[in-house]
Amino acid sequence: MRKALNHNVTKAIALILCAVLPLLVILEFLRVHTFSLYLYNALWCGFYGCILACLAFRRPQIKAVAITLNALPFAFLCVGALMGGWHAPFLLALKAAIPFLPLL
Repeated sequence: MRKALNHNVTKAIALILCAVLPLLVILEFLRVHTFSLYLYNALWCGFYGCILACLAFRRPQIKAVAITLNALPFAFLCVGALMGGWHAPFLLALKAAIPFLPLL
C-alpha cells in the first residue's frame, strides 16, 4: 500500500482532485462557464482528494495547503446551505463522504 502511495501518478491524482472543488467554486462565483454547475456534486472531489493527499504526501505543508484549499469552499457552501436549516451542513458532509447519496 505504501509503495502505491509513493508513485508520482498517485500524487498527481491527489493534487488534481484537491484542485477540482476550489476551481469549480471560482468558476461558479465568477460565472466564467457557459454550463449549469451543481457544486454539491463535486464535494466528493475535495473530500477524497484531501484524504489521498494526506496519505500520499509526507510534508505537512502540502497537506495543510490541500486541506485549506478545500475547507474554504466547503465552508462557503455550508454557509449557503444554512438557508435549508441547521441540519444542512451535516447533510453536506454526508454528501461529501457518500457521493451518490441524494440530498432530498
